[in-house]
Amino acid sequence: MNNANHKKLNKYLNLFKIIIRVSIRKINIYFKLFFCKQPKLKMKKKPILIIGCPRSGTTFVSNLLSISSKVYNNGEPLPNNPKEARYKYDNKFFFESFTLNKSLFSRIKNFNLKDKIYAEKNINYLPFVKSILQYSNLKIIYVYRDGRDVVSSMINWNNSIFGNFYIEAKDHDLNLKPDAKKNKKKLFEQNNHEVDFSRPRPDKNDPNYGLWSSYNLFQMCSWYWSFANSFFLNIYFNLDKKFRKRVYLFNCTNPKVEDVKKLFFFSKIKYKKKDLIKVQKLINKKIKINSLKERFNIDNQFPSYKSWSETEKFQFDILANSTMKKLNFYNDNFIRLKPKNYGNIWEWKKHDHSWYEWMHNSRLPAHKDLINFYNVHKKKINNVLEIGCGISYFYQSLFKNIKYSGLDISKQNVNFCQNNYKNPKHNYYHGDITQFKNNSKYDLVFSQGTIDNSYDMNSYIIKMINLSKKYVYITAYRGWFPKLDEHQYSWNDNHKCCYNNLSVKEISKLLKKIKNIKFFIDPLNTIKKDITKETKIIIIKS
Repeated sequence: MNNANHKKLNKYLNLFKIIIRVSIRKINIYFKLFFCKQPKLKMKKKPILIIGCPRSGTTFVSNLLSISSKVYNNGEPLPNNPKEARYKYDNKFFFESFTLNKSLFSRIKNFNLKDKIYAEKNINYLPFVKSILQYSNLKIIYVYRDGRDVVSSMINWNNSIFGNFYIEAKDHDLNLKPDAKKNKKKLFEQNNHEVDFSRPRPDKNDPNYGLWSSYNLFQMCSWYWSFANSFFLNIYFNLDKKFRKRVYLFNCTNPKVEDVKKLFFFSKIKYKKKDLIKVQKLINKKIKINSLKERFNIDNQFPSYKSWSETEKFQFDILANSTMKKLNFYNDNFIRLKPKNYGNIWEWKKHDHSWYEWMHNSRLPAHKDLINFYNVHKKKINNVLEIGCGISYFYQSLFKNIKYSGLDISKQNVNFCQNNYKNPKHNYYHGDITQFKNNSKYDLVFSQGTIDNSYDMNSYIIKMINLSKKYVYITAYRGWFPKLDEHQYSWNDNHKCCYNNLSVKEISKLLKKIKNIKFFIDPLNTIKKDITKETKIIIIKS
């Protein structure tokens, strides 16, 4: 064997040895992960982990705990596993115990101050809540804050300092200050994208997935706040009771001393009167903890919610409404924000007879189904209200012998009906059903394929129920969505109109809360190839 061949053979042998070594190492890791009993962290004084969505007040809570001399506060130590967090958000990471043992649990094990409680603030551990509770006796404080405040804070910190919130946003560089530009540049120079990568993005099952590339920074941050908090709440409400007892939810929007006392009690932190005085001082501070003003003497450039534009308010509401409700920032009577010039598309249609004819013919099964419903119950129906009547292409003739009223958001359509249909039994109203005020009650209130375009589908239905004496009939033309946990709202800024997917589950929950009604939610076959089933809702008042 010549020298060249000998070197070549040695090269392959060494490569083979490396492969074998790496394989054995991996097999060993997998064996431990899947077949060995996972080590559990147990401490006499239960450690505390503070988590939450960024800019929600985790630093403030960390400082509150530090008021006690019995607490050792460890703020965001490394490693804090940003990449692993992202993989967990994406449901692509399964070795939590192994990762936690090498980071969080390792730090706690090496903690020697036995007279103190170990506390750590680390937002990247949010998606690992279940595993942390399972493999340790840690207590978790989840800090949350009004999403409107958080989004403003995110944008201000990005534009002034960080420069790393969703760098793919189409307007990301427009308002960056010099320090933020430098920090963003460092990301690329050092090829360090951990922070940027760690922020979650919509997956293919999220209705925002296809829209993400069109979103600005404001929309992305709004989605981030909503997603992170919903992700946690989903974990929290599915925890066993024994685990849920070790989790405390702290609202950091406008905290009071009494709220902090409850937090201390949960954490088993003994406090004195002087400690509560310090708490009050922290709460009363004009320059808030970990604000741009406190850290860098920089004033906020992006405004608070009251000074947001109408577009920004509605964009936030589209993306974060359901989470705001879950966290009780919107009360039960809250009606989704009505955007400026909402419904302009219906004014553009004016009294376009051919368009309404085409629309009617495309949904013939829904119209036939309503006729059948009416024929079954017509002995009990003396007056009818149609929501979204348009030019009343069909129903003014169907109901020519009884009292019929049409409500439409387009003033021009209402004028057309009033001028062209001279039936003394018929009335037409211009207005928005969600905000419609009328003392009259109707035996049948119905809408054919208009609820999908509403900015608040729940309020839309409730208003229909309130206007009805006996029957409510609704169809949603965009499809049948029995698996959706909540409505999917989508706003078309050109049309000034929503195009929504109605959640069967959310509507069912809503209607179950209403007394003295029966309801039926079913799929309705169509003649369309792209949408084969619509949603039909029938409500009967007892």
